[in-house]
Amino acid sequence: MERNVVDAANTIGFHLEELLDEAEVATFREELDDLLERSRSGENVISELREVLRYNDTVKQWTQAFMNPPKTYRSGLESYQDLPGQGQPIGSSKKYVCPKGGVFCDYWFPLKAGQEIPKCRKHGITLVLEEQEEETRS
Repeated sequence: MERNVVDAANTIGFHLEELLDEAEVATFREELDDLLERSRSGENVISELREVLRYNDTVKQWTQAFMNPPKTYRSGLESYQDLPGQGQPIGSSKKYVCPKGGVFCDYWFPLKAGQEIPKCRKHGITLVLEEQEEETRS
């Protein structure tokens, strides 16, 4: 559960402009980045991250949706044929990371298909799928 809180805090940083007023973004991002840096350094800041992720109703709803993605299920309708494979919520199956790696690099989970993959804020390079990370560094 703690990992989910850190993942939500890291990922919401890419969506602040959509969730907050322009005047709130810088302050929220500064507090969030400080907590994430402390977390990456080994400090336990889970309760503080949870508090930040309850900042307002919009942020709280985004966090709940991220941490509780919709369950996939089979419809049971005989006239409808599900797509092949084991359906999964998109956010749970793909994690994008900085190909340069490092403790203070960004990672990101897409919330819906077709989202533009962001760049690492530290290195300015496009994030890659986690499986591709090892190949890129080799």
